[in-house]
Amino acid sequence: MFKLLAYHDFPADAAGELRRGGVEIKRGTNPTERQICADIVDCDALAAVEQPENGFNKAIIDAGKQLQLIARRGVGYETIDVDYAARNGVYVTNTPGINHISVAEAAVMLMLECARNAQKVDERFRRERGDYPFFTSDPASRGFELRGLTLGLIGCGRIGGAIAHIAGNGFGMRVLGYDPYAAALPAPIERRSSREDVFREADFVSLHAKVTPETKGMFGAKQFAMMKPEAYFINTARGALVVQEDLVAALKARRIAGAALDVYDREPQYDDSPLLDLDNVVLTPHIGGATKDGIKHQSRLILDNVKAYLDGAAGAAAADPGAVGGDGFEDVDASVLLGDDFGFAGDDAAGGDGVAGGVLDGGVGAGGDGEVVAFADFEVGYGAVGVEGNFAELVDGGYVEVVVILCE
Repeated sequence: MFKLLAYHDFPADAAGELRRGGVEIKRGTNPTERQICADIVDCDALAAVEQPENGFNKAIIDAGKQLQLIARRGVGYETIDVDYAARNGVYVTNTPGINHISVAEAAVMLMLECARNAQKVDERFRRERGDYPFFTSDPASRGFELRGLTLGLIGCGRIGGAIAHIAGNGFGMRVLGYDPYAAALPAPIERRSSREDVFREADFVSLHAKVTPETKGMFGAKQFAMMKPEAYFINTARGALVVQEDLVAALKARRIAGAALDVYDREPQYDDSPLLDLDNVVLTPHIGGATKDGIKHQSRLILDNVKAYLDGAAGAAAADPGAVGGDGFEDVDASVLLGDDFGFAGDDAAGGDGVAGGVLDGGVGAGGDGEVVAFADFEVGYGAVGVEGNFAELVDGGYVEVVVILCE
């Protein structure tokens, strides 16, 4: 019997369907690296949800003597040693397109926290136990309205688009966007040709890009120096996009008004961060997507990915999904799937000029040399699929729920 190791509960109906399909769910209780290594010995798959102290690393993969699949909850793969998994024939899946509303609402919440000094006021109100005057003229209580201010988005995919809708239509903000991979940006976003333009013009800068070799550390002292002194920096994407020492320096020097962060350069160990001592930064512990709704949908998709693996496993080598997406912007989401042939016509050189030779309709494209995944919940918006090396990437602004990844 195929055995899935998990450290959290799944929706009962989805779990029941998987069990009826011959899958045993082994429930662990303490997801430390040491305990996972002990629990995974007799398991075929791991639901990668609760992150151990060193991520899902070589030690865990080696301990899984019969491990075939790591089913990740979330979009990013930075907590998994994907290269080592690939070399050992272990497939990795993710759950894209599920929690974008949760993350978008979290980003807007952080903007409001900054605008109204909410955490400072709450802390003082509690500390002074009623001595804090109501309707006060205390400057610490005086926030500002979002209406008429400018929000700048770096990355305008599902999350960025949802934020733009809330900010533009709900708060009356002007919204600027930089996304080199989107042919068209949804209203009310005004396109900017460079991220530097966004940094210069915006009152709030919000990041929504993935971490790739090109985007890692792409925001540092140079970008913070471009920002208005009254501007705020919001990051609900990934901590590795930012040179954290430069952000700390900008905050300490009051070069920018403040920041609000849900992601960090080191997770989950964070007890010695200098950010904890600053009074002009709002901090949350990577909970942007952690709503009841988002977690339920993601948990269900984990099981869908396990089922897709069992229905379509074809023995193809696992791909490195971390290389997908070129510049890393959020309109490209990928999930490693398994299965049949998929052909590409046209120029498939780097840069993504090729177009799909198969049919992207929820089934598997016909003909070609590459092996690809079996589709689960595949939706196509617009745009062609181009190929860079062994990896398919979205070009011309297309949006999909799952992007095909070719395997060697």
